[in-house]
Amino acid sequence: MIRRKAFTLAEVMMVVLIIGILASLAVPNLVRAGTKGKETALKTDLKLYRSAVEMFRSDTGVYPAQLADLSALAAPALGKDSTGVNKSITASDW
Repeated sequence: MIRRKAFTLAEVMMVVLIIGILASLAVPNLVRAGTKGKETALKTDLKLYRSAVEMFRSDTGVYPAQLADLSALAAPALGKDSTGVNKSITASDW
C-alpha cells in the first residue's frame, strides 16, 4: 500500500475555490461595517452640535452665526473637585 504525502491538484483547486467564495461573501460585509461605524460617529457628532446650538440659543436668545461662536469665551475661574472642595481652575485644566 502506497501512502500519499501530498495533495492532488484537484484538492488544492477545490480549497482555493471555497476560500474565494467565502472571501466574496465576507468582503462586502466588512466594507459595510466600516461605513456604518463612520455613519454612527457622524450622527453622534451631529447630535452633540445640535445640543450645543440649542444651548447657545437658550442662553443668548439667538442662534450662533458660526460654529466658533459655540466655544466658551473664558474658562471658569473656580470649581469643585471630586470631594466637593472649591478649587481654582486654570485654562490648562479646562
